[in-house]
Amino acid sequence: MIEREIKKLELQNGLVPFDEWFDSLRDKRMQAAVDARLARARAGNFGGAKSVGGGVSELRINFGPGLRVYYGLHGKSVVVLLGGATRAASPATSAARNNYGNNSRNMRLKNYRDDLLKRLRDPGYAAEYLAQVLAEKDSAAFLIALKDVVEATGGVGELAGRVGLKRPSLYKILSKNGNPTLETLQEILKPLGLRISVALDKAA
Repeated sequence: MIEREIKKLELQNGLVPFDEWFDSLRDKRMQAAVDARLARARAGNFGGAKSVGGGVSELRINFGPGLRVYYGLHGKSVVVLLGGATRAASPATSAARNNYGNNSRNMRLKNYRDDLLKRLRDPGYAAEYLAQVLAEKDSAAFLIALKDVVEATGGVGELAGRVGLKRPSLYKILSKNGNPTLETLQEILKPLGLRISVALDKAA
């Protein structure tokens, strides 16, 4: 698996359409749902994506009223975020197509993960992010998300010392081929102020 890199399109006027939409989501759980879905995209899972024309596709997120994230591809491994919408919104779809088409040759891109790591410094947000990725039953995405949280809270080197593991061992656990046991996950999460718990599935 090649982890996809996610960037955000910056318009010539300095606006970043994805940030404008994301920041308008006042519910932190809704924001975490978007970040969780993008963790799956980074793992190569675009399941449910739909082309909306002009090289633009739509990721659907079944949370709250229903969310849409518009993206294009830049090369083989870069996903460019173009904007988003609540439910299917034709103006947002048209804007994403226009922005992508108008900027495809001289594309100005901003790093998505830098902002994600800032959000994950909040333990409550980190817990919601991991819980939503875990609920998707995508082990590759969960390891990516776990690595995000570790990096946001001090990095692998610091955590390795706190859990009594050698740094290479922890890197291996968090790699794409990692297969941590439940006990190992608990050991990793505890110094981060997090834990794995079981809750009643109301949808069952």
